[in-house]
Amino acid sequence: NKTAPNLGRLAEVFAGFGYLGEAITTNAEALQLDKKDFSLWLKQADYLHQAERLDDALAQLTAADALAANDEEREAVLSREIKSRQGNNTLKTRIEELRRELETASAK
Repeated sequence: NKTAPNLGRLAEVFAGFGYLGEAITTNAEALQLDKKDFSLWLKQADYLHQAERLDDALAQLTAADALAANDEEREAVLSREIKSRQGNNTLKTRIEELRRELETASAK
């Protein structure tokens, strides 16, 4: 039964036992079956973060952010983005980018 929910659950089991590589691969399969499942994107970002693949985790968070349906989901993405950017030392750069965007938008 290779359904997205089943593969997502299998990925959780793999991750729970410390098999991050298998969890990442299995969750990626689940994402191929259901590309609109916000929780699968978020979990993939978490697995990649745990595996210290922070740039890949940020890419998954970008996809998750596009699917976020409410403020709670957007906050979940943002908190993970901050954590990943702290890990790869790009948080200050991103803050400056956002600050410039806000200044440009307010100048218009």
